[in-house]
Amino acid sequence: MGTTAVVTLGALKHIHPNGLPAGFRLLELGSQNISGTAAEFVALAGYLGHRRPDDLAVYGQRNNDLYCKELFGACGISYESIDLDAGATLRLDLNTKRVPWRLRRSFDVVTNFGTTEHVFNQMNCFQFIHDATKVGGAMVHVVPSIGYMWHCLFKYDPKFFLALAEANGYEILYAGFGPTEPGRVLSGECDTWANQHLIQGQRFDSHLVEFIFRKVAHAPFRPGIDLLCDGYSGRKRFDGRITPLRG
Repeated sequence: MGTTAVVTLGALKHIHPNGLPAGFRLLELGSQNISGTAAEFVALAGYLGHRRPDDLAVYGQRNNDLYCKELFGACGISYESIDLDAGATLRLDLNTKRVPWRLRRSFDVVTNFGTTEHVFNQMNCFQFIHDATKVGGAMVHVVPSIGYMWHCLFKYDPKFFLALAEANGYEILYAGFGPTEPGRVLSGECDTWANQHLIQGQRFDSHLVEFIFRKVAHAPFRPGIDLLCDGYSGRKRFDGRITPLRG
């Protein structure tokens, strides 16, 4: 799915409100492209420590072909991305591959900006993220929850991430939802299916679900377990209302 300069900056500020630590390392699932206005790129570049952030204003004119590895590289950030296309720094199949030994528990932040929903092997995806993140590091998930008809293989109930955090002892730094995105009207994709008239012509609006976790201990990955049909005993409440990733 790609990301935006605003969401990327918002996520990093929630994890490191006072700026990135020395030697910061970032891993992204997917060779993500990134979009935004000139001002948004300048703000992100300033946070990333670029010496002349105004120089990156030009990136606001390249929303269709700018990739995160170029942006982070320009800011001197140690960056890796996992994908099957040539744009990735590491060409690995998340269905089957584990984190290379040299990279295990080595990243300060691992992002999942709309990648895992396209991979059949969900267990491997989330174990990969867990194994790549250092203790004290963070994991960012911005993925489809509602709608997105025909976009992906999976959509995530918020309970999925609450159960994931509970099983692995993650600290929940952020939980929220993305803005409404107008969905597609179903037309002829399933016009021969049973009961298609019940949804024909309806528009399914879309929402993202967004979580940021901090890994607080070194332990083997554990999948979440859902023991309740409706609701969830591990509901998360914060001390105050969280500032959205988009400000």
